[in-house]
Amino acid sequence: MDILVTLVVSSTEWFTNNEQYFHPSNSYADELEENEDINHIANRVHVASEILSCKIWLVSETLVEETPLLSKLWTFLDEDFSPSCPTIQFFVKINEQLLESRPDQMLNFIRSQDNLVDRFIRHIDITIIMDFLLRIITTDKTDIPSGIIEILSEQRLVKKLLDLLENDSDTSTQSSCGDFLKALISISANTSIDENTIGPNMLTRELVDDARVDQIIRIILKRGNGLSTIVGVVIEIIRKNNSDYDPFNIIYTSVESHPPSTRDPVFLGKMLNKFSDRLDDFNSILVDPKLTSKRIKTQINKDIEPLGFERFKICELVAELLHCSNIQLLNNHLTPSVVAERERIILEQESNLANALNDDITNHPNTTAAKGNNSLNLSNLNIGTSEPVVAVNEKHITIPPHSNPTAGSEPLQSGELPLADQISDSKVVGKRDEIHANPTIGDYFKIQLVKSSVLDTIIEMFTKYPWNNFWHNVVFDIVQQVFNGRIDQGYNQFLILELFDKCDITNLIINAYNLCLDIEVTSNVRLGYMGHLVLIAEEVVKFSSIFQNNKFNDPEIDDLIYSKLVEPSWVSYVTNVLTETREQYNCVLGGIKTDEFQQGDFLNPSAIILGNSEDEILNQETSDNEEDVAPLDEVFYDGVEHHDSADNDQQMTV
Repeated sequence: MDILVTLVVSSTEWFTNNEQYFHPSNSYADELEENEDINHIANRVHVASEILSCKIWLVSETLVEETPLLSKLWTFLDEDFSPSCPTIQFFVKINEQLLESRPDQMLNFIRSQDNLVDRFIRHIDITIIMDFLLRIITTDKTDIPSGIIEILSEQRLVKKLLDLLENDSDTSTQSSCGDFLKALISISANTSIDENTIGPNMLTRELVDDARVDQIIRIILKRGNGLSTIVGVVIEIIRKNNSDYDPFNIIYTSVESHPPSTRDPVFLGKMLNKFSDRLDDFNSILVDPKLTSKRIKTQINKDIEPLGFERFKICELVAELLHCSNIQLLNNHLTPSVVAERERIILEQESNLANALNDDITNHPNTTAAKGNNSLNLSNLNIGTSEPVVAVNEKHITIPPHSNPTAGSEPLQSGELPLADQISDSKVVGKRDEIHANPTIGDYFKIQLVKSSVLDTIIEMFTKYPWNNFWHNVVFDIVQQVFNGRIDQGYNQFLILELFDKCDITNLIINAYNLCLDIEVTSNVRLGYMGHLVLIAEEVVKFSSIFQNNKFNDPEIDDLIYSKLVEPSWVSYVTNVLTETREQYNCVLGGIKTDEFQQGDFLNPSAIILGNSEDEILNQETSDNEEDVAPLDEVFYDGVEHHDSADNDQQMTV
């Protein structure tokens, strides 16, 4: 066994010296077949690896019981070798077989490695080795823990990966770090995808703690390839840890039914708060003069400004953070208190465990207190009840009991206003001021989104890059999220106001359409944003129907939005241009024309008839005279291009 292991491990240097024969793109295939010595050594190594990875009890048992043998095998990870080295596959195959056939003994060995993380990160660019690390991580499930995640956390896996992104590593290494982090987040999702899903854990919780989020923001502001990579990681964190899909809602459950643990759902509130505070910095990247000064030529010989990955990724990040801000848990004032209490209990549990391992728990002065405080004070946190509603009327606002705007002062009574530095005067405040005074985590992001002008910048840049459909798609995603957000509570209604007021979205759509017409006349080419422009216009039309029945109960906001929706230019665009475009998009692209249907009985009776419905075609009188058949374009456009004044007046009123 020792000879076999030695043969496999020592083959690394031999394969490196003869790499030209084994590289996937080598040109020595014929020479390799003729070289008996090289073939002989390669076959010996291959046979040795096959023996060590075979499903024979005596072989696997000997390897895991004789620790020196396994330790020698793992010295392979201490070597430097190219990603194409055949020994990599041999090493992974042997260890995967041991992990499957002797999981307990194998995991004991892995947990005993003090430099486990460093050994694997050394080969971050080799996918098969990092996939094997993920395979090891998947053994640590919630119901059957193996302790691997704790070991990796203690050895600072997440921090060391982010360090590679923050430092001046080459782009391939940074991309490999991002791929591994996204794969780790994927198997740690809060909803079970397959048997490899292990659920939230210490590693994904570390990714959103204060220190790591600060590091992520530094990577973003440093820009370059690190920005593009880390934004993808942040997006994956949000998508795989949406609390709307958590197995239980921490607000409406007790610690008795769901005791706090390191496997609690990942809380995104602290991360969102930190990103909210840096939106000004993100906006500075979008308007960076260094990026706006570049020019490239298009296929129609026009000089245009390229968007670039940095601005695209910032916009993509903002879109995902906006989605995060709409999560229900982040729009509840009780959430921070409940999460803080659960985290306190987790820290106590870890402290008690550490004391127990050190045999000091019996003499620890805080043991009794810790045991007495292992549950939440449900009466104080109001768990199990819905969030208090902040009532607003013409004269008073009712402050929720949990807001506590003036620590150390007497509780506010119904109808009283917050004092101190939140609101210094005694006049009645509006809904916007009331949300500013006591925002939820989700509302705070939306407030900063408006304050930083990021939303205005992104909407304004929609037409600036007419040929970048990736950009148009992300901008449309942001607009769609805003218009589909709640208007009965929270700050989303003021984002809608921002779209109509500062962004002037209706006139932006009209001007973009007219610009496309002008370009088409001169160059016979339509601009590339027209498809997404129609989608955005449809979102405005859908919102107008909602707005008609559910106004904001704020005269200033209602009047401004109403004035935008009834402007003659916008009504004309919706009535004529958008309606005609909608009809074209809904047209059946296939079948036969009306006149072809009447030419004979040889046609398929189930054929799709363009222009009219099949019933109308079958019921009409057939005639050999072609003049009796209505032209297809008249059938198709009937009622679209021609509108009487009464119809126009009615649509203007709506």
